[in-house]
Amino acid sequence: MARKVKVPWALLVGLNHFRAVAMSQVILFNKPFGVLSQFTDKGTQGSERATLSKFIDVPNVYAAGRLDRDSEGLLVLTDDGKLQAKIAHPKNKMPKTYWVQV
Repeated sequence: MARKVKVPWALLVGLNHFRAVAMSQVILFNKPFGVLSQFTDKGTQGSERATLSKFIDVPNVYAAGRLDRDSEGLLVLTDDGKLQAKIAHPKNKMPKTYWVQV
């Protein structure tokens, strides 16, 4: 079950001014079986496949990595490109654990 969340804001206080800055969003989503790890489906014409947009209504967030459609589990989504790269890029060797049932 996904919930809408409001973008958190931080108030930075300088010597003579105030400035509101949007903070990064991170969403932890338990992706169900049969759902693509993307927001749009550019697959075969006429085939309806469930995507993240069915569950997550938060703009400008993207999955850091992905899970196959036929799997389920934790999917991290964020609007922070640096965080996304740290998690998903192979050069960073972020450890991941997969449990498989055959």
